[in-house]
Amino acid sequence: MDRAAIHIAFLFSILFTIGGYSQIYNTEIEANLDIASNGEFFDVTGFAVNKTDSDRSIRYVLSIFKNDSIGNNLSKDEKTGRLVLRAAEKKRLPTLNVNAKLNTRTIALLLLYDKDDKIVGKDRIIMNEIRETAGDEKVVAKNNSVSDDKVYSGADGLVLKGIVVENTKTKPGRDFFRAYAQKYSFDKIEGEEVVVVNEVFGLGTSTKIVVQAGDIIIFQFFLNPRADYVDQMVFEAIRRTNIYFRQVRKSRRLVKKY
Repeated sequence: MDRAAIHIAFLFSILFTIGGYSQIYNTEIEANLDIASNGEFFDVTGFAVNKTDSDRSIRYVLSIFKNDSIGNNLSKDEKTGRLVLRAAEKKRLPTLNVNAKLNTRTIALLLLYDKDDKIVGKDRIIMNEIRETAGDEKVVAKNNSVSDDKVYSGADGLVLKGIVVENTKTKPGRDFFRAYAQKYSFDKIEGEEVVVVNEVFGLGTSTKIVVQAGDIIIFQFFLNPRADYVDQMVFEAIRRTNIYFRQVRKSRRLVKKY
């Protein structure tokens, strides 16, 4: 066996070994891959989610593997980096592009490592292949459709996700809403409830921002027009929003289970 064949066998043994032990990952730090088609290309974006109440230092490796139908001509594109995830933070990672017209089996793989360089989170998507999947693999078929793992639940009814609306009264309030809504969309939170950003009058001339989902107040604070303060409040509001919707999904899973 030549060196190239050994390299191919080694890489695919890693991929499938990871798939066989997926149950031990994504418990505290979760890896998510999002794929979007812009016509000629797939945009594959990674996300890292801190599901704990403490800051975590991680290293990420986002890779694209391409090979022909018999496993030859393996190529690899990769982006790596290190970052600190704040408690309950969801952070967007780099994006890799894949030619949607390629007729080659392509695997997107995101691995997250902790400070001891142990894998703590992983996600994988298979593109340009039509077949049944097992475990937590996701397939994007040749017609650019998305596998069941990427389809929203509740297909028997209308499910509205990722909607943020405003009721603001001042320029700083509108600035907060625009930054919050942009971050909400950028991080692909896609909450199952409409999020409303209200600005209400407080004492004197002050106003208060109230972020709520349905009847539940997620976060509130007295508004200060300083840009750095608004940015800080956007970060905290997004963090609280992530916590809220994670708890909602967890409760829903528990209800279904029991």
